[in-house]
Amino acid sequence: MLFTLNANQAMTLAVLLGGVEAECKGEIAVCGEALARAYNTGKPSLTLLCRGALDFGPFAKEELVVAVPYQDFLRLPQAMAKYATLSQAAIDH
Repeated sequence: MLFTLNANQAMTLAVLLGGVEAECKGEIAVCGEALARAYNTGKPSLTLLCRGALDFGPFAKEELVVAVPYQDFLRLPQAMAKYATLSQAAIDH
């Protein structure tokens, strides 16, 4: 699954996933650096956008892409519920 996010959203997603790997060359960002890495390693992968994605894709210059393996994607609702519960408990005290 691909998420197009700003930096704050990417940080939140990284917390929910228990971490995100990043390695950027800026040449083949979405297809080679995000999707292929997530597929090959089975771990979420963050990348900056390459020139082609910025020029020809529907991306804004301040966006990042996080590729998330499907099994991790399926666990996101449970992780969000856990953190929502923790946040509400902190507000209540």
